[in-house]
Amino acid sequence: MSHKSKKIVGHAIEDPEKLYKSPESVLADSRLTQAEKDKILHSWEQDQFALLRAEEENMPSKNNAPSPEDMLDKIKKAEKVLEDTESRVKQRGQSKLK
Repeated sequence: MSHKSKKIVGHAIEDPEKLYKSPESVLADSRLTQAEKDKILHSWEQDQFALLRAEEENMPSKNNAPSPEDMLDKIKKAEKVLEDTESRVKQRGQSKLK
């Protein structure tokens, strides 16, 4: 991975919403490895949990932003797609060995 790629991934992990419109757009980014996509989605998930905690403490949320619950649902769906993709790749690799 080039230095530029590492920098992009680092920024995406720090603030996924700044670089991606949705968890699905993370999955669609062909520049990323499966592991990088997983790290970015995990970071995004942690951000949403923090927003939920803030809401519980009556801190205002961003206007016009999807609710943390909605974003967590989207993130979970994206993580499932990523898992399924990894599983299919592993199965193909094992069938080639036989």
